[in-house]
Amino acid sequence: MLESRIKKIVLTGGPCAGKSTILGDIEDYLVKKGYYVITLNETATQLIKGNMPPCMDKERVLKFQDIVLKTQLQREEAALRYAEELVPNEKVIILCDRAVMDNRAYLETQEEFDYLLKKNGVDEQQVVHSYDLVIDLISTATLKKDSYQLDGIRDESVEDAALLDKKTTLAWITHPHLITVKPTEQIEEKTAIVISEIDKYLRGIEYNNRQSIPIGGNSEVGYTGEDFRTALIFNTYLKGDLILTRKTVNDSSVLFLQQYNTSFQERVISDSEAVDILCKNSIIFTEEFSETCFVENGNIYKIINDGDKCYFDYDKSEDSLEINSDISKKFVKRMEQC
Repeated sequence: MLESRIKKIVLTGGPCAGKSTILGDIEDYLVKKGYYVITLNETATQLIKGNMPPCMDKERVLKFQDIVLKTQLQREEAALRYAEELVPNEKVIILCDRAVMDNRAYLETQEEFDYLLKKNGVDEQQVVHSYDLVIDLISTATLKKDSYQLDGIRDESVEDAALLDKKTTLAWITHPHLITVKPTEQIEEKTAIVISEIDKYLRGIEYNNRQSIPIGGNSEVGYTGEDFRTALIFNTYLKGDLILTRKTVNDSSVLFLQQYNTSFQERVISDSEAVDILCKNSIIFTEEFSETCFVENGNIYKIINDGDKCYFDYDKSEDSLEINSDISKKFVKRMEQC
């Protein structure tokens, strides 16, 4: 029902994360799997190589990011049109080296990013959910500083690169299929991890490597760190393993339909489609909750508040109570008592 023959996959991450090296291997793998692959190399890099570098003063940075964002939207639209009209009978992957949300990492404020989105006629959450899978390669500047090397195109210091890495993850953090991949000793190992995650997604295997632990009542726990995003989520569960979800971040919202049966599928829908689906399917129950999402050392954490209890959500691969050091200091009130 929800299956689409065209998928958009984003490879993102901070400077010196290995995107350019891994991208070609992903393309080769997907072609061997029978996909028609359209690759969109990083827009900003293409502009810089064409002697269109960014400038340092604030006004010109904003104008440059506007050019990058507009160009990215045009390239993605061209790729989608090509896939729809010129290869109508094949399974297509549009493979993006960075995408629209990456612009947020290079701007100082959310207000600047909102301005650029509005100027280009797009809504943030609709943009976020227009991509099927996002793989975030954590930079060596964040976790392996001694391995950090410049690529000849960018010139960020290790401190600036680590900040960009964190801001990049935060820009994408509300995406339902955001997977972070940390630096490894060998690039081949990192490539294998990325390809494995792409393969699982394309086979409809839901990424479920997270765990939640209760951390207190509704009014007892919050997050006081500076960099976070809070999503308000309203789920309507329907017969036929369907879930209708509205996700709102700031003033930006999106509706998407999920289906759980032998595999996991989802797609963004319009308000009118949602009304039609609700008329045709019986409602089982509804739920409303918030997710406060933040990132530390390349790990994505969430405080989930369902109105009665708060839960701390983290990747199972992390030692659960390493979180009680730097991160727990950013919880308010009684986390240490929960």
